[in-house]
Parts: sequence; structure tokens; C-alpha cells
Amino acid sequence: MGLIGIINKDRDVKRLFENLKETNSAGGYEFAYLRSEEEAVNFLNNELPHLIVVNFTDLQLNISGIMEKIAGDDWLYDFGIIALYHKDEISEEELEEQYGDYNIILALTYEQINSDLIPPLKLIDKNCQLVLQKPLSSTLTGDSAGSFIIGNNLDNLYLYTRILVHSLAKDGLVERSRSQQVQSALIELLTNAIEHGNCRISFEEREKARERGMEANELVSIKNQNTLYRTRKVTLSWEKRENRLYIKITDEGDGFNTDRLNLELANDAPLSVHGGGIAMANMIADDLFYNKKGTCATMVLDLNEEEEDRPIPEGFMNEEILVVNPGDVVIEEGSFSDSLYYISRGTFSVYAGNKKVARLDGSDVFMGEMAFLMNSTRSASVVADTPARLVKITRDAFLNVLRDYPHYGIYLSRLLAQRLDRANKLNFQLKKEMAGKKDEPVGAS
Repeated sequence: MGLIGIINKDRDVKRLFENLKETNSAGGYEFAYLRSEEEAVNFLNNELPHLIVVNFTDLQLNISGIMEKIAGDDWLYDFGIIALYHKDEISEEELEEQYGDYNIILALTYEQINSDLIPPLKLIDKNCQLVLQKPLSSTLTGDSAGSFIIGNNLDNLYLYTRILVHSLAKDGLVERSRSQQVQSALIELLTNAIEHGNCRISFEEREKARERGMEANELVSIKNQNTLYRTRKVTLSWEKRENRLYIKITDEGDGFNTDRLNLELANDAPLSVHGGGIAMANMIADDLFYNKKGTCATMVLDLNEEEEDRPIPEGFMNEEILVVNPGDVVIEEGSFSDSLYYISRGTFSVYAGNKKVARLDGSDVFMGEMAFLMNSTRSASVVADTPARLVKITRDAFLNVLRDYPHYGIYLSRLLAQRLDRANKLNFQLKKEMAGKKDEPVGAS
């Protein structure tokens, strides 16, 4: 499956991971044990992982120091963390309070490693890669979009929403101070979609089960004994359009009449539906509504028009800062390439000739790197769409930085490989569409 870095020096904890390997319960993963700050930083620099495991109560390591080192170059070290902790040393709430600024996706006690680590690790690993990949559709439009298909159970809702909110916050689409509230609202809406939508569990049925001491996931499991319910899914999708983020939760149930509910939501009136989940989500969202059939809830978040600057890499802190206005030409097609640019803020359109071929933003990290590295002329022009801030990196500065920060070169190589892969997929998709059009009969509509 892959190599997972574990920042840990505690022998007892290491033994727990070794036991996973010995019992063939490691899910195909290999573990790299990082027993010092130097080993941890070297691993992160060379592997550039999207996920690591950190033992936050390891008394033999200066965990705070390691995390501060990581935070010093957080444009590069932007990964998810599975946190391990000793329940007698710290509570999960205290862990969140102390290390809440880091991207902790899941927290587990030592006792949970053998039983509860690998299944969520696979889910996180798979879906972190999914949300970190820029979709083909966003290459031209610049708008972020994606989706998860979630099975008809409540067990993994926390993880799915944590992964999504972590990614949206990383891209500046959800304010970090608001991320916990947004996650709570999504969990409530997803729970409603599974319980009341897919499983057709009524409020009365749910209350009677609660009186018998039955948890919600137990009731859903009973419903899933029926194939009709068990095969149903929930789609969690998101799309950024202009200055709004639309998050949709779509179930495969029979739906309900939403006319009255939508009117109540629009007017912030008391809700006629039972339960507080929708009311809570409505308080957190800037807008919330259901489709006519009642199978899709759309939660809308207004985006902050004042885009936050992405942190400037430590190695480029002394380079020239360019403040760019909308309409400014940053790169001109056919010109010689003596520099590349780090995108701290702003969005840009890319033109080949007079045709718009792509759009760039902070998630692309750099612009102008291809011609810069190949020592050739620019193949396209880049024009600012919004107020922007760039770091201009000359060839001499780039080479000097690579001597002091060689892992920057690895990161740039990985970015180029991802872009090449995306371009190949887009080219394949376009060829497929063109071939389909050639096969259409004349006059076909």
C-alpha cells in the first residue's frame, strides 16, 4: 500500500506496530520509525508524504520542537496527521487544544492501535490523495470540485468530513477557525441522509430505539439487513463557484416534501421537522436548502473575498515580492524565461495565442517553471485575474536555495510529474471526446 512515517521512540508503541506486521494485520503498509527530529525532518523532506503518524505523548522526543520545525515551512509540510496518545497522559480534548493548529485528522490511544488503526488509515490514505489532486475540470475554470461516495453506515462520517474540511481549509475555502463547526454541520446532514433518507428511519422509530438504549449505528445496521437499504449510498460533493462554496449531501431514499422546510430555512423560522441537526447546520451555513424531491441538502458557505496569503517558503523569504493588479501581464508568450514565480495570492488566466487554456491559483504553487527549467522561451502568457502577490525567483536564487534546501527540488519535481499526469489525462479525455463526435451520424442531435 505504501510507506507510513511514524514519529515515535517509545519501544512499547513500536512493538504494537511490529505486532501488526507479524500478524499480517498491517494492511500492506510498511512503517518507517522516525526516532529523532533529524530523522523526522529527513523523512518529510525526501518522501513529502500526505499522511504521517505522530506519538504526541512520547516522553523521549521533543514533539513540540518537531512540530514547530514542521510549522516553519508549512507550505511544504502540508500533510494529514494521525495522532497517537497515552490516555493517562493527555485526553483527546487536551490534545486538540494543545495541537489544534496542526492537521490532525484522527486521534487514537495506544490501546486502539491494533484494532482501530488500519481501516481508517486506508480510508484516510485513499481519500487524502483524492482531495489533494486537482480535478481535470478545475484546470480551466479554476473552481475546486470533487466528491466522495459513502457507504450506508455512520461509522466513517467523522473521517470523511475531517478529510474534506482539512482539504478545504488548506485551499482557503473554509476558515480554519470555522472548520470544526462546518464539520459538525456536515456530520449532522450526512447522518440525516443515512438514517431518514436511505434507511427510512422515522423520528418516532429513532426515539423508541433510544429509549431501549440502542445507538443510532445499531439501528442503521439492523436496517441494512434489508438489501434495499444496504446497497444505498450517500454522495458528499463540493464545488466552488465564484465567491461561494456549495457542499451537497445526496441520498438514494424516497425523499420528502421540502416546500415548507425550505421556506422556514430561508426565513430563519422555527423548523417543523424533528431533531436539531438541520437547525444547527442552518445556523452554521450562510445558506441551506433542499431540492424539490428532498434527497439533496445543499450547504452554502460564503468565501472571504480577501484571500489570505499563502506562507512564503523559508528559502525564498529574501526574494523580490511582486504586487500584481488585475489585468497585469505577468508572463508574456515568447519571452525569455529567467525566473519562475511562487504564487502567494491571486488567480491567473493562461493564454496560448488568444485562447485561454488554463487557470492558476495558489494551489498550483508555482508558475513559469517549465520554460525556466528547460531554459526556453515562454509557451503562453499569464494574466492576473485578481489582485495578486508573487515571489520572483531568479535562476541564481533558485540554485542557491537548492543547495541549502535540496528537498525543494524534490517537491518541484513531484509538482511537475503531477501536472504532466494531469495533462496526459486531459489529453486522453479530449481525444476520447473527439473520437466520439466523429462516430456520430450526420444530423444526430
